[in-house]
Amino acid sequence: FCQDIPSSYKEECLKQVMGNLVYNESVVELNNECNSLPPDLKSICIDSIIFYIIQRDYGKFDNVKLFCSLISKEYKNLCAKIES
Repeated sequence: FCQDIPSSYKEECLKQVMGNLVYNESVVELNNECNSLPPDLKSICIDSIIFYIIQRDYGKFDNVKLFCSLISKEYKNLCAKIES
């Protein structure tokens, strides 16, 4: 998804797609989706998922913490605010 979109729109496309997937996929599946992306989009994917899970769960952090436990070590900094 979003691969054939012009680069100036890719980030917004990815955010919208992730926003929709959060309501239909498990955190494991969401992590797999992010892992399938090229490195330049992976952090946008992870950040978007964190944002949308918090919205979906009305500010409860259990699922965000679970998602953060699954992501690659190099992206853990995106979860720092959640885990503190």
